[in-house]
Amino acid sequence: MAFRPSLADLSKPTLRLGSKGPAVAWAQGRLVAFGFDPGEIDGEFGVCTEEAVRAFQRAYGLKSDGKIGPITRHLLSQQGVPQTVRMIRADRNSDIGSKP
Repeated sequence: MAFRPSLADLSKPTLRLGSKGPAVAWAQGRLVAFGFDPGEIDGEFGVCTEEAVRAFQRAYGLKSDGKIGPITRHLLSQQGVPQTVRMIRADRNSDIGSKP
């Protein structure tokens, strides 16, 4: 089943290069929690944050556009990595689903 953004998710602005504020600082903190380095957590969406978002998106099977829209925001808001995402990530790393 595909993720369907809620109306609340859709009403939040997409964060992108040049965005500023507490929402960006939150996203930077979440990227760090997931093991991606956005640089300084300063609330400014710069090149380092964009690259961290792209890496996060690639790692979790999302379109790597460097923007934080509803789907990327949803995954970043998870307390842990969702099971389906763990499976996708592990398969891409050949940890599971590969033949010896």
